Amino acid sequence: MKVLLQRLRFIAHIAYLIAAWVLVAMVVAQVFLAGSAVLVNPGNWNPHRDMGHMIGMPIILMFVLSIAGWMPRRFPLLSVGLFVLYGLQYFFLHWPSPNLYFIRAFHPVNALSIFMTAAYVAREAWRFVRR
Repeated sequence: MKVLLQRLRFIAHIAYLIAAWVLVAMVVAQVFLAGSAVLVNPGNWNPHRDMGHMIGMPIILMFVLSIAGWMPRRFPLLSVGLFVLYGLQYFFLHWPSPNLYFIRAFHPVNALSIFMTAAYVAREAWRFVRR
């Protein structure tokens, strides 16, 4: 039984690592889609929006896997932090006040924060799994 639990934990660690790198790739694709909408064809905003709705999935999966895999506390906390940054994207994008419309400009700045945090988490997960 103990060996089975160790294997399941290791599988959760590997799945967390994969989800973390998928998140990094999704953020890169999201930035590409935004650039495509701005510089190539404004009709490309729909794929950017649709991808934005899906980015939360690997973050939630990472949180669940970090708990299921008994990973160190920093991994579930980093997953929660990523989810907060992800939620801020909607907050910045749909800012209601016309007097403070410049707050919407934080949407792409926050995307950089998501990318940097996701890359950090993926690198830390890689180091953790290698041990």
